[in-house]
Order: sequence, then structure tokens, then C-alpha cells
Amino acid sequence: MTTPGWEVRLPVPEDRDRFRELFADEWYMQFSNGRLYGEDADKQFAKMLTLAADLPFAEQPVIETDTGLIVGSVGATRFNYGDPPRPELEFNYRLICQARGRGYATAASLAVLEVWENTVGGVIFARIDYRNTDSKKVADRLRFKYMEHRDLFEIYKLEVPSR
Repeated sequence: MTTPGWEVRLPVPEDRDRFRELFADEWYMQFSNGRLYGEDADKQFAKMLTLAADLPFAEQPVIETDTGLIVGSVGATRFNYGDPPRPELEFNYRLICQARGRGYATAASLAVLEVWENTVGGVIFARIDYRNTDSKKVADRLRFKYMEHRDLFEIYKLEVPSR
């Protein structure tokens, strides 16, 4: 999916080095479980590739078209949720500081969520650090509805008819 300002596409092995940089960046990983280096970063990127082989709406790079630079990622991952915990889809969006506030997170997320909705639909969650007010605004624009607060995270849900 490409627009005049950005492109999203499934990750490819050649993206590994850039994601290693991003996973080590304090601000990019600000609202996650912390920075990742070396083998941990490689494992995280391998998970992205593996999931992308199965899901066309999996986490994927957001690329500025004028620079060709990967400035973030949007898409689905898996996480355990509920009582008892069960595997669910979780939607994520994350951008470098310089790409924030330009509408990339909302527009790229809408494009990837359209693929999810047209492919499988059903339910997808978002976990947002309760301090991350900008991500909460994006979730609202994406039609996610607040469900509950768990630890450091607020849980949001988007539900559409299953395919």
C-alpha cells in the first residue's frame, strides 16, 4: 500500500538491519518492554517475518517514500489475553520521533486494518501504555473501544464481522 508520503509492505529479510537499529532506539521502544539488542533484536525481527508469512496484516514497516527510510511499523502480532490467557491478535503502531504527528500511524494503520477486516475480521486488540496519550488518540481514530486497565496497559478492542 503506497501513498504520496508513505508505503507499508510486509517485512523482508533485508529490513533486518534497520529494525535492529529501531529496536535499540530508546524513543522508538519508549512504550514497549524496553530496548532490544543483538540476538534479542534478531529474534523479534524473526517473529515479524514468521508472522508475516501467515498473516497479510502482520506487523510491517512504514517507509517514507521520499527517503526510502523505514520510520516505524504497523500491524498485528499475537499476545495472550483473558482469564485464562488465550492467544489473540494485537494491533501495534510505532514510529520514530521524527515521523510522529504526520498522520502516518493513523493512515498506515487504517490501510493494514482494512486488509485484516477483508481477510479474517473478528476481534483484534490494542494494548496501550496508560501514559501514551497520542497512541490512545490514534486508537480512537481507528475505532478501537476502551475495555479495561491492566497493569501499565489499557486494553482496547476492535470488532467487525468475521469472514
